[in-house]
Amino acid sequence: YGAGAQAADQTWTGGGADNNWSTAATWGGATPANNDNLIFNGTAQQNSTNDLANLSAGYLTFNNGGFVLNGSTLTVNGVAPAFITNAAGVNTIAAPLITGAPGGKYWFVAPGSELRLTGPVTNTAASGTAIGWLNLTNGGTVRIMNSAKSTRGMDLFQGTLIVDGSAALVDASNDGIVFKPPTGSTVDVVLTNNGTIRIGGGGNFRMGNGR
Repeated sequence: YGAGAQAADQTWTGGGADNNWSTAATWGGATPANNDNLIFNGTAQQNSTNDLANLSAGYLTFNNGGFVLNGSTLTVNGVAPAFITNAAGVNTIAAPLITGAPGGKYWFVAPGSELRLTGPVTNTAASGTAIGWLNLTNGGTVRIMNSAKSTRGMDLFQGTLIVDGSAALVDASNDGIVFKPPTGSTVDVVLTNNGTIRIGGGGNFRMGNGR
């Protein structure tokens, strides 16, 4: 999808005649362009469909719960310090999700909230990247319910990762998972309903604040 001259914040209002992302009125009048930041807010038409081919966003924010993102593949590259923010409630990304190199960008998931990834997730960061693709912080929950493939693994600072269901496969082909809670914080990893974590050659499973 065509990039604008400068990245903008596009806020979902749900005010259009349908729930398609290409309907400008659902965003308050402007259809998202590449590198725009996507902010989902309110309760109108929360079950939405990305019908914009090859859309590549900056960061993704959910201000409240109840959203389900369906449709075409969405790429989220992040804008430091954020990749994805889940400020409240339960929200679901059902569309295929591609995330870029982390580069100091985090998944901020608020305590008591949950972000569900029911579509497949792919991270494009190369082997040897200093930071994991899922840098989880703020104390909330990320629930992976489909495949999540990466070369580099995860850095978990605060919160809970749930790998849920027989279709859920967290697959780090050349690295593992690092537990890095700061003083006073905790990290939990839960495998349920036959969920799987697979770590490839050269990878490992590390616990402690040091890498």
